[in-house]
Amino acid sequence: MLLESVASPGGRSEVASQFGLDLRRPRIRRAILQAGLLQSLQEPRADSKSTCGIMLRDKGRVVAPNIAMCDFMAGSEEQRTYIQTGICACQTTPLIGRGGIVVGMISTHWRTPHQPSEKDFQLFDILARQAADLIESISGEEKLPSSDRRIAD
Repeated sequence: MLLESVASPGGRSEVASQFGLDLRRPRIRRAILQAGLLQSLQEPRADSKSTCGIMLRDKGRVVAPNIAMCDFMAGSEEQRTYIQTGICACQTTPLIGRGGIVVGMISTHWRTPHQPSEKDFQLFDILARQAADLIESISGEEKLPSSDRRIAD
């Protein structure tokens, strides 16, 4: 499966998660849960000191190769949570739609300190492109029925 080979380059990643920014949309939530990507869905917040929060603010990839030593998480609740749950490294890559808008994110977590390689980043970027296309496709399909109704009226 492409998701497994890209989200876990070389089989090293322990946990991978994907977020479309609007998790209230039932079709996206269902697809994510059915794929087994997440045990629960919590929408990331831009005020968070996690890699997801930083990505939402900066709109670019964020890497924390050693969470215990991470400056932007220092002393935060997010840092404590990662450490308590055994996550020692993570990266978050934005899902950027064709129009340049961030439509979601993919985060990958490791149980040991880890700096992803350039090849890993290339694979994350391929997955991010495909996931962004899928999210935009689902968004377009969800809008279609209301368009059809307007044409019929």
